[in-house]
Amino acid sequence: AHRSARHLVGTVVAGTMLAVALCGCRTAPDLTSKDPPLPDAFSTSGTELLDGKWWDVFGDETLDGLVEQSLEKNFSLRAAADRIDQATAQARAAGAKLTPTLAGTAGAEASQTERGGRRTESESYSLGLSASYEVDLWGKLRSSRDASRLEAEATREDYEAAAISLSASVATVWMQLQEQTATLAILRAQAKSLAQELEMIETRQRRGQATATDVLQQKQLLKSVDGDIELTQSAIGTLRNALAVLVVETPGSFEPRVTGALPELPELPATGVPAETVTQRPDVTRAWLSVEAADARLASAIADQFPTLSLTVSGQTSAEKVGDLFNDWLGNLAGNLIAPILDGGARRAAVDQKTAATAEAVNRYGQTVLEAMQEIEDALGREEHLKRYLLSVQNQERLGAEAVERARAAYLGGRSSYFRVLDASRSQLDLARGVIAAHSELIRNRVDLYRALAGGIEP
Repeated sequence: AHRSARHLVGTVVAGTMLAVALCGCRTAPDLTSKDPPLPDAFSTSGTELLDGKWWDVFGDETLDGLVEQSLEKNFSLRAAADRIDQATAQARAAGAKLTPTLAGTAGAEASQTERGGRRTESESYSLGLSASYEVDLWGKLRSSRDASRLEAEATREDYEAAAISLSASVATVWMQLQEQTATLAILRAQAKSLAQELEMIETRQRRGQATATDVLQQKQLLKSVDGDIELTQSAIGTLRNALAVLVVETPGSFEPRVTGALPELPELPATGVPAETVTQRPDVTRAWLSVEAADARLASAIADQFPTLSLTVSGQTSAEKVGDLFNDWLGNLAGNLIAPILDGGARRAAVDQKTAATAEAVNRYGQTVLEAMQEIEDALGREEHLKRYLLSVQNQERLGAEAVERARAAYLGGRSSYFRVLDASRSQLDLARGVIAAHSELIRNRVDLYRALAGGIEP
């Protein structure tokens, strides 16, 4: 597939350079050397085949429904579908120039004259047909039609790219909402535990077994957790509103069923051969269609330098009575050949501009391919690091919970100050939240990988 893609790029470039040479442009751009080489395989790959509905792999029915709802109702995506219709209509209009045009005329005239007291009335009627056709000698009209058709296909690829981005956005916001909901549950559990400990410390203070400083420090930690709860609730509200906009619900009143349970990481999908995987992406396909469209526009500009031949056929009949209209006909056949002689270099400038536009499109195609490779490799590389990071935080959280228990036992036994209990509690709380955040980041990175590998979503 990669060799075929290189061959196609080379064919367009060769055609462009030949056209440039024929039309006498100043310099033919060297584009073939800028085609980026692709490796034979990605840095890592799994075995699971990626379906078009990639979000199904998480096994979350609520997420499935949200994504489907967004693909059906999202206004921005529906606007992208409307742009497909617009581009398709423009392509039909461009193709219509290849067919003859036929126009009909009909007229009726009544006149009245008065001379010497005598009034004379007369009537006349006429019918006519006129057909015109531009002979596409050099392919100018065909090239323009092809360019419009390719641009319409590119608009469809824009839609599919937008659909993939939308589905990924819904999944990402949903995972963040689950993360914040799980974090809120941890904070509330911590606040309840800290409140119970505060009662115990106040009891010990009354018995002379704890100091006022211990009570104040415990209250400070409890207030800190209360503040984190407020911030987390604010984040949950913001994420709900963001999700509501994506799925076309009313912000402020949209309350999806959120459990706070993040899914387990699915098996790594098969990444395939880079040349095949990358070229099936809508953005890469769209960039390639732009190359072909630019090449067709260049061909049309070159053909515009040569003569044009137009044919016109017309027929007309007229009579004083309607019944006599078809008795006499006047027919006419004309051919016009128009060749540019002097235009101040306008056509040559147009060819130069289209040549540069084709070179730009090829360069953009190469850049799009490289960026697609980067997105996939970045997601693959981050996943390995995030897995190890999550394992590290989980181990730390387990050790932190043990440290809290030991510090609390030492304090109750009078072997240490309450400061160590507070320090261990703060650390353990941060680690518990860190486990949720690391798990969520790992899932969201997998969403990025699915988005980078996705081959398109049909309108």
